[in-house]
Amino acid sequence: MDYNIITGELTESYREVLPENMVDENSILAVATDEKALSGILAIKPSSEVFWELTFAWVNPDARRAGVGAALLEMIVSSASALGVSEITACVTDTDEETVLPFLLAMHFEEEYRTGIYQLLLKNVMPGLDAFRARKDRHVIPLSAVTGGQWNALKNLLAKKRAEKGVRDGDDLYIVPDRIEDYEPEYSFLQVSEDKEPGGCILIKGLRDSLLIDYLAVLDDYSGIRTAQLLTSAADAIMETEGTDTAICFHAFNPAVYRMAKKLLRGEPEKTGDAVYMTREL
Repeated sequence: MDYNIITGELTESYREVLPENMVDENSILAVATDEKALSGILAIKPSSEVFWELTFAWVNPDARRAGVGAALLEMIVSSASALGVSEITACVTDTDEETVLPFLLAMHFEEEYRTGIYQLLLKNVMPGLDAFRARKDRHVIPLSAVTGGQWNALKNLLAKKRAEKGVRDGDDLYIVPDRIEDYEPEYSFLQVSEDKEPGGCILIKGLRDSLLIDYLAVLDDYSGIRTAQLLTSAADAIMETEGTDTAICFHAFNPAVYRMAKKLLRGEPEKTGDAVYMTREL
């Protein structure tokens, strides 16, 4: 069995065997081959400078229980540690619990929290968005047009709000992700006031068969209106490109989205499964 670490442009050659959006130019891949046939592959990519995400893990059934997965993970951990990474996180959905979850537990990952995953079909929320769509003062900017100064201003305002509320370290509330490159620029938006002062943002990731509201934060003033403005802008942009049957997913731990979803639907969003978030400190 041959083991190799793949980085940079060389990851392009594995795009065909990996699901969409699982790797980018910053990813690290650990690959196992046996007589040139692929036996296993693990992939991680950065969610911030010191926190990375395990985005893909697969071992050929014929090579399982032979230490291939463990060897690949230790190679990944060694490479990540050399870059100063302090933690690797993995999201395990209900479809992966029988295979991936036991492996992660054996590799000393610990369960951080469990959350339900919900989805909205755009055609079901369109009537509820009409009132917000009619507003002329939406004041949103697509992520592709956001300047570095605006992004830093939002981070500073949210950091101030975080301090005012006494949010503990380790809580994601009011933290804007560092890597905006991980999000869909045409579907993600920054909300601003009339004087262009940032008031919140919605960041959407592309999944294999849906879109994920990965992050949504607004400052307290007019938070309901800001949330609705951001959701309406994202929904309009998605409908224009993807159509009304598109599903938008979000996690139950995102209370702003959940409350707004219930209001727009006048009912419960559809629950599609559970996800377990696992972490391993390096």
